[in-house]
Amino acid sequence: MKTIYNKLMGLIFSPSTPAQLLLVSVLGFILGFIPGFAYAPLLFVLTILLVLILRVNIGLFVLIAFLAKALSFPLEFVSFTLGRWLLDGFTQPVFKAAANTPVLAYAGFDYYLVAGAFVLSIVLGIAFGVFIAKSYKKFVDKMVGVEAGSELYQKLTS
Repeated sequence: MKTIYNKLMGLIFSPSTPAQLLLVSVLGFILGFIPGFAYAPLLFVLTILLVLILRVNIGLFVLIAFLAKALSFPLEFVSFTLGRWLLDGFTQPVFKAAANTPVLAYAGFDYYLVAGAFVLSIVLGIAFGVFIAKSYKKFVDKMVGVEAGSELYQKLTS
């Protein structure tokens, strides 16, 4: 029973590379900024499938998705305005084609909020992903500099 628990925890909190941290950040922000399953079922299901297929850090994904969901409410006006600009502006033919394509129509790109939130989530996800990837790299470099037998190493690992 304990080995099943250890394998499950190892899957949820798997070690990550900086590229995986960037990817998990983008996917977490996309899931967090999607208004709901009723508006964009394809985006919701596709994001969950990508998380499972790409084996990103699920624990970090859930934390980022909750953070993004909390951030999406105060930024809803920005998402809606961006979506209106995208759907009524120069990108209208692209989103019109996406909204009228048989399977892609379930992505919800005909809603201002979904289109704007999707683009905003990608931008914020990349920015946050670069931040956590650089922080992770600095932490790893600092840990490499600490000698394995030193008092600081023993203190950090205990």
